[in-house]
Amino acid sequence: MKSNYTIEIGDKTIALKFFQFEDEEDMDIDKLLVINHANILAEIITFPVILNRFGLLLSEMENAHSLAELDCKVFKAKKRKEIRKKYELRKEKFTADIVDDDYRSDPAYKAKQMRAINLKKKHSIMNSVYWSLKDKSDKLNKISEKLQPGDLEWDKLAKKFNGVDIKILTKLIE
Repeated sequence: MKSNYTIEIGDKTIALKFFQFEDEEDMDIDKLLVINHANILAEIITFPVILNRFGLLLSEMENAHSLAELDCKVFKAKKRKEIRKKYELRKEKFTADIVDDDYRSDPAYKAKQMRAINLKKKHSIMNSVYWSLKDKSDKLNKISEKLQPGDLEWDKLAKKFNGVDIKILTKLIE
């Protein structure tokens, strides 16, 4: 996944190319959550991109979880109807508990439930990471408010940080 962003800080325009969160890429969340004071400018510049990407991933995970739960509910409704019909055709008496026991013992229902439960767990983990990243973002915002233009060492700015390529652009027209 590649995204490009351009941001302006004072009289500098910075181009960001974002390659983070590819399917085959691993991330060290603990490392990402620590503020790197040696590269504070790079942290301040790149971290909104990271937070945004995690927000998008969180919404994707929430959607997957909701769809899995919907799939379980639809399966359950269809299966209950099918089971009731089966008992009615055989002219057997049945209760709601009997119908519930029948559909709960279906391996397909169990598989769908397990998928929904696993997605709920992953969604909770992503939510936890997102709010930890949001906390770091808030701290970086407070640090950036205290920085003065003379504090910024543009020549020491990393070319890539937090999986984001950083390039300082020069203005063509003043």
